[in-house]
Amino acid sequence: MRGKRKAYYSVSKLKRGLVLWLAMKDLWHEKLITINLILGTAAIIAPLLILFGIKFGTIATMTNRLVNDPKNLEIRPLSSRSYTPSWFEAVKKNAKIDFIIPMTRQLSSSVIIETLSSKKTVTADLVSTQKGDPLLLQNGGVIPDKKSCVINYSLAKELGLKKGDMLKCSVTRYIKRKMQKDTIVLKVAAVLSPRAGFIKSIYVPLEIVENIEKYKDGLAVPQWGWKGNVSQAYPVYDGVFISVPKVLDRVEQIKLISGTGFAYMHAIDIEKATEKAGYTFDPKRNLYFIKPYNNSVNDDNIGSLKIKLRGKKAELYPWIKPFDAVIKNGKKEIKIKIAALPQKIKNLKEKTLYMAFPPFEKAMMTVYVKKRQLQMPIEIKAIDEVSNFAFIDEVTAGKLALLQQRNLIFDQNMHKFLLSRRGYASFRLYAKHLDDVEVLKRFFEDKGIAVATQAERIHEVRELDKYLTLIFWLIAVVGVIGAAATLSASLYSAVERKRKELSILRLIGLSGGMIFRFPIYQGMVIAASGVVVALLFFAIMATIINTLFQSHLQSGESFCTLTMMHISVVLLFSVLLAVVASGIAAYKATQTDPAEAIRDE
Repeated sequence: MRGKRKAYYSVSKLKRGLVLWLAMKDLWHEKLITINLILGTAAIIAPLLILFGIKFGTIATMTNRLVNDPKNLEIRPLSSRSYTPSWFEAVKKNAKIDFIIPMTRQLSSSVIIETLSSKKTVTADLVSTQKGDPLLLQNGGVIPDKKSCVINYSLAKELGLKKGDMLKCSVTRYIKRKMQKDTIVLKVAAVLSPRAGFIKSIYVPLEIVENIEKYKDGLAVPQWGWKGNVSQAYPVYDGVFISVPKVLDRVEQIKLISGTGFAYMHAIDIEKATEKAGYTFDPKRNLYFIKPYNNSVNDDNIGSLKIKLRGKKAELYPWIKPFDAVIKNGKKEIKIKIAALPQKIKNLKEKTLYMAFPPFEKAMMTVYVKKRQLQMPIEIKAIDEVSNFAFIDEVTAGKLALLQQRNLIFDQNMHKFLLSRRGYASFRLYAKHLDDVEVLKRFFEDKGIAVATQAERIHEVRELDKYLTLIFWLIAVVGVIGAAATLSASLYSAVERKRKELSILRLIGLSGGMIFRFPIYQGMVIAASGVVVALLFFAIMATIINTLFQSHLQSGESFCTLTMMHISVVLLFSVLLAVVASGIAAYKATQTDPAEAIRDE
């Protein structure tokens, strides 16, 4: 019983793989014919693989060079204009922009570079950079700090500089027909590859470029000890309270408006004035309020008022709209409203905050005016003026009110408010992807900003890819039709030759379904073997092609290559094609009459 069960198990197991086993034995029996079919299939597939490998490798290499060379993603403005800091903040929100940084005027970005050990000098362009700069990061550079720089290949070669060397950057200017010269010493943090460009350039943080531009404009750079003028902030006001002993008639009021920069004037009630200003006025005098039209006035405008009010014993109290601020000492923060208190009412110390109940003596104050802000250290003192406002002297308040028009900074070394720059002459911008270049070009042109891009070169690569793909598919279609016809004819003729043998198999018990699978299995094996032989031939030819063009290739590049995804698709497609082609022969096999097995025709 055990022997019978064992024999039955073996026969059952054999039946499960019987058709595949018979198909393989048949192929082996006809080795020469099988090899001929495999080589014929490989001869059709191999040229297609080489063609596609060249197409894919060439386009991939060109696209890779486009993407990896930041200059192809760069968008350069063709003309100079003033780009404000707020403009840069708005543009940075565009998701298609990878990097943008302001640039100063071209004339102010030219500097003289020399080594510490040599007297040889070279004129170079000063270029601003900051964190995330693709031109530096993708060309062997690093982002320099305030004491270092990155230089390009041409500058390094001419001066014999390398990473770690020190160089001297000299800046000159003409003031009152005299030339002045100052220098800064920087450490070379990196030397860029030649791909970054051949115009002699030195890349430094934006702050250094701004300071050099200020110096060339005749301004001082205190942190570097460079002397010059200081662009101090000046006070501006939103209006003026006029207190006079006698009533001003309408004609006198019109005269005060005419030629002084003011636009509106009216008498104001003492209570309303106190609520508006935060401090009280003399109730025995007549009070008026005069203001400009939707802008601010300065000391010159107030001086014009004083001249026209001469002899009227008038008292002028400059006024600004109270603004928000936050004072912070440690972890404690207090929100306050600040108003200007004229010196005529209370003699206040400049840049000092006065409150009825000071929470602390010193604090860091952040002032908010419109969308701008300014941070400064401040002393806080008590005042007996009861008000909802905290007070600051009229001059300091007027300077803070200038934040309505432009950015300011508070220089703690000089303890002065300084004017921040209004804008930049240009910018350096890089798109995230190749497809974004054309979109960003239209974006800026719609805003009236003419820009230059590598859009034409990108378009040429895209067009080359499209036409090569078209050529490939035309040849591939012809090849596929030829492969299908060859495989179908070969398998069909094989079935015709083996009609007698297949009929005998039907007579000894093989079903029609098993006979149907017989040529399909053979077709799949022949197709898969043909793909393997074609891949071996492709590997040899790809190596030869890439070796011949090695001098034109960079590290990691190739002119003829395929990915595992491509190979998998080719193998799967070839096997499916073999299944379809052999299905015709399989159908013919199932139509064979078993009775023919006993005929000898």
